[in-house]
Amino acid sequence: GLGKVEGGKEEEREAYLRLAVTVLAGLARAPEVAADAGVVSTVPIIAEVVSKSPDLTITEECFELLSLVAIASKDGTYKFCEPGVMDMLFSQISNFPDGSRCLELSTHLLQLLVHKLRADNMSVE
Repeated sequence: GLGKVEGGKEEEREAYLRLAVTVLAGLARAPEVAADAGVVSTVPIIAEVVSKSPDLTITEECFELLSLVAIASKDGTYKFCEPGVMDMLFSQISNFPDGSRCLELSTHLLQLLVHKLRADNMSVE
């Protein structure tokens, strides 16, 4: 969904990206799925989607998925500490409309991460 498109297929790419994120977020509602190593490994990719997608519907699904991963898995929580992940996620917060679902979900995720990550495990980032 983040790849380059040729021949004016941008709408198609967005549709596939939306479908992929929606399906993954739906499946991750089961804690066993959200804690799976394969799903946890998508955290940096989903963070990149948040940073690049102008579609707030996709961004909402991404934040929901990331919250489910952070809740279900300790390893998932630490995946957010990888270089660049926090920056990609939270650099967008100021662009969300006041009262929007994106702002609510991103704030919830930030609170969750601050609660779950101990200060000695956080990097300068």
